[in-house]
Amino acid sequence: MRNNNYVKIEIKIIRKLSVHCQMYNKNLRLLI
Repeated sequence: MRNNNYVKIEIKIIRKLSVHCQMYNKNLRLLI
């Protein structure tokens, strides 16, 4: 059970990071 919870949390974090990266990349493209 513990492992499952950790995996879920990791997935949430990864999703947030991926969204952040996408936004950052879009902003960079606009700047260039």
